[in-house]
Formats: sequence, C-alpha cells, structure tokens
Amino acid sequence: ATRALVLQQESEGLKGRHAGLEIELEQLKSASRSREAALQAEIEAVASAKDQFYKSKIAALQADLDQQGDAAAGLRRQLAEAQGSLDARRAEITALLSKAESQSSFYETARREFELNVKQLEAALAARAQQL
Repeated sequence: ATRALVLQQESEGLKGRHAGLEIELEQLKSASRSREAALQAEIEAVASAKDQFYKSKIAALQADLDQQGDAAAGLRRQLAEAQGSLDARRAEITALLSKAESQSSFYETARREFELNVKQLEAALAARAQQL
C-alpha cells in the first residue's frame, strides 16, 4: 500500500511536471509566434520604406536625366548606384527573413525535443507501473 502510494505520488509529480512542460511549450510557441510576427512586420515596414525611398530617388534621377541631356551620363551612374543600394537592401531583408526562419526552426526543434521528453516520461511511468 505504501509502495502504491509512493508510485501514485511519483505519477502525480510526473503529471504535474508534464503539465508544467506543456505550459512552458505553449509559452515558447506564443513567444515564437509573437517574435515572428514582430520580425515580419518590421521586415515589411523596412522593405516598404526602403522601396519607396529608392523608387522616389530613382524617379527623381530619371526626371533629371530627361531635363538635362548634357548631365545624362553622371545621372545614369547615380541611378545605377541607387539600384545597387536597393539590391543591397533587398539582400539585407532576405537575410532578416532567413534569420526569422532560422528562429522558427529553433522553436520547432525545441517542440520536437519536448515531445520526445514527454514520450520518454510516459514510457518510464508505464514501465514503473508494470513493476507494481
């Protein structure tokens, strides 16, 4: 009877730990989703602002080109530099997206490890119960 009580207490403790781990996993998932959403919003805001800036800069340079035929060669060079900067910014945004995906992958790995731990705990509990 005492052994059964001890095993029942161990089982309750494991169930409590399991519930705590479930809560912790949900918190990690929620934090991950929030972080991903914030990163995505930040990336989109930066991309939009930079695209608008460079589009307006390119448009202004193009207008100057039309008005000043003798300065066309210099303005074309500036246009190319602006396009290069835009490409560099897009590369930065791509890197940020990659980082966000990497973080998402980290949380997915943590979730898999948690599920494996739960299965191991359940197996240990079942083995312990069989010993009774």
